[in-house]
Amino acid sequence: IFSYKKNYDKSINYLEKLFILQKEKKNQQRKFGSIILLYVNYKHIGRDFDENEIHNLIKETEHLYWEDNFHLYQLLEDTSYLETAYNQVQEKASAMEEELKAKFLSYPIPKAIVEEWEKVK
Repeated sequence: IFSYKKNYDKSINYLEKLFILQKEKKNQQRKFGSIILLYVNYKHIGRDFDENEIHNLIKETEHLYWEDNFHLYQLLEDTSYLETAYNQVQEKASAMEEELKAKFLSYPIPKAIVEEWEKVK
């Protein structure tokens, strides 16, 4: 929430604590999502992050969700991640009834993915 409200310092504070806790866990997917979002926040404030670690994590992660792909696009500026995120959101939305689909596409991350894809394509 802090990240989406552009309160990056507070977001980083919580994400760093979360990352420390998750180092002990074996859930690679959760670790991946947390570290990617942490690095996106680092990027927003001009702080360095380890791009090699990102690529290694991508190789180790079984499935990238639309949120993960969008954050990877923000982090690495590689539009293939944005395209994948957009396709995942569209696939998910296409299985919904119109009212639910409209609501889903109005949520912050799906909305940002669609808007960014419209700018880039």
